[in-house]
Amino acid sequence: MTISVHLSPSNPSEHEPGHMAAAWAMVPDARHFRGFVFDVSDLPEEFQTAERWRDYLFDHTVPGHVIQDKRMAALVRHRRDSLLSQEWAAEPAQVRELESLTKTGQAGRYSFNPDDHPGCHNCVTWATEVVNNALGQVLPRVRQGRIKLMTEVLRAQPNKPEPA
Repeated sequence: MTISVHLSPSNPSEHEPGHMAAAWAMVPDARHFRGFVFDVSDLPEEFQTAERWRDYLFDHTVPGHVIQDKRMAALVRHRRDSLLSQEWAAEPAQVRELESLTKTGQAGRYSFNPDDHPGCHNCVTWATEVVNNALGQVLPRVRQGRIKLMTEVLRAQPNKPEPA
């Protein structure tokens, strides 16, 4: 049994903010992925294009949603070498804890600057929190949940999961 995180780095030239998700596997080929996202339709109309998300989400919050992260699952299967990942062995109780913390549906508020909005998360702060709640302090909380800062953390980690 394992618990893991997977991070797709940002690509500012393509207005891709990056993404981080949590995952678990009870058996090797049955990984479950959860992510924390916002719904673009919750943004004011003038901010609904990817190049404008940052303009709104740095200063405002919108509803956050825990999802079954099919996009991250596909990236792990087909473009794993473009991701940064970290995996830990887990006990059944830890996996059950992660499952209970990652029920899908609306869950709190989302912001690109969660430290400035108490109670808010973005994908990085959420994934860090749920994994740490299940396993203990295995990941640091990085300032504002910045993808760039978590990228540095994961690049420095010696443990890399085996290919799916």
